[in-house]
Amino acid sequence: MKLLDKGLILCTAGNEKEKLEQFGLIDAMKKVMLGDRLFNRVKESDFVVFGGMSKGSETRERDWDKNLQIAYEKGKRFFGTN
Repeated sequence: MKLLDKGLILCTAGNEKEKLEQFGLIDAMKKVMLGDRLFNRVKESDFVVFGGMSKGSETRERDWDKNLQIAYEKGKRFFGTN
């Protein structure tokens, strides 16, 4: 596989982000996603988790637009697009 300059993983999770942080799961998710999915095929990588995204969850609908904005801004900054 071609070596990429940058790779960004946007990950949705069923549990709230705070709960994932409390149990140290975000670090584990990051390790799996960046280590397994991208491994050494990118020069620079980043990882974002959107928690509380289970179908029917109150936070899923409440945070939908906010999460889209976060993803857009993160991609814009990370990849340097206008």
